[in-house]
Amino acid sequence: MTCLFIIPNLTPGGVQTQMEMLAKHMSSKGLKVYVVGLFSKQDDYVQRLNLSNLEVSFQPEIGNAIQNYPNAKPWTKLRLWFKLIKWLRSQKAEVIIPYTALVDDFINVVWRFSGARLSLSLERGGHSQPKREKRSWLKRIKKISKPIYVANSRHGAKAMSIIRGIDESHIRVIRNGFTPNQLENTTPTSIDGVGDASIVFLMIANYFDQKDHQFLLRAWKEAQLERGRLVIIGLGGSDTCKKNYAAAKTFIQTHGLEKQVFLLGAIRNIIPYLKRADVGLLSSTTEGCPNAVLEYMGAGLPVIARDIPGVREVLSIENQSFLADFEDHEDYAKKLKIFESDVELRRRLGLANQEHVLKEFSVKDMVDAYEEILL
Repeated sequence: MTCLFIIPNLTPGGVQTQMEMLAKHMSSKGLKVYVVGLFSKQDDYVQRLNLSNLEVSFQPEIGNAIQNYPNAKPWTKLRLWFKLIKWLRSQKAEVIIPYTALVDDFINVVWRFSGARLSLSLERGGHSQPKREKRSWLKRIKKISKPIYVANSRHGAKAMSIIRGIDESHIRVIRNGFTPNQLENTTPTSIDGVGDASIVFLMIANYFDQKDHQFLLRAWKEAQLERGRLVIIGLGGSDTCKKNYAAAKTFIQTHGLEKQVFLLGAIRNIIPYLKRADVGLLSSTTEGCPNAVLEYMGAGLPVIARDIPGVREVLSIENQSFLADFEDHEDYAKKLKIFESDVELRRRLGLANQEHVLKEFSVKDMVDAYEEILL
């Protein structure tokens, strides 16, 4: 059997982490696995996938056509659909797994013409106030095509039901898997400008709009920590990510935070940084089942984040009371101060998080659930 994974970007990130776990598992079962990126790529990430015996290709012409679709002329739009069908048929895939809403909105309109026997429609986002989507002929066709609906969180399944007008009983919930880090065999990394006595607050997040780095930076400025140092890992390949990264650098320079805030960009191996960190951070406005939080928990870190369903559903009960009010960066700043000064609280919540993630977010459970669908 051949599985075709279609992802927006061939760059490290949460979507890619889960895709990679599942793709490697399916490959180990003897399936032929193809991974296609549409919008951007990093050569070192492509090499990493190739080393895992995954066949990878980059199709920017398809990606560009999808991104430009809203402003295209009717004839150009029609040509895209024929081009997309032709391309999908050429892949000769039996199973199609498209990631992110934008990719899903195109692939699952035409997947029935591809020769595949099934396609998944994945809900991986978070929605605080989901509303029924506006009906269009594309949305209607996608619903008629009957992909298999999968959400990676319970609140995501409820949102998917409301947004798409699907009975919730038809949506399978398969939570993200977490692979335990080899922390015991890893030496904490040193970070230029961060002293050994510093309390390291770590955020792992590419600079997509929903990660809202500006909210975190405003909270950090408000907190005025003495020993705290903020380390942010991530970048992302899209123009939006690059723009937001530049805005973060400007904020840091404007407010004189160069000795407190460190933007490290994309890092391939984050384990030494998790080992050095004291607290994990997230400032997202929306999340489904956030991989960064799973990583923090696996490393035995307490977590500060905005109070959104995706984070609350993942965290241990003990840590949930330390989520910050959604719109209140001053409340987030108060949490930063509490965690800077209270080492026993950091230790207690970190242990509770670690026990919770190892128990509730097994990779085996995740891949077994997908295997039941696919095979």
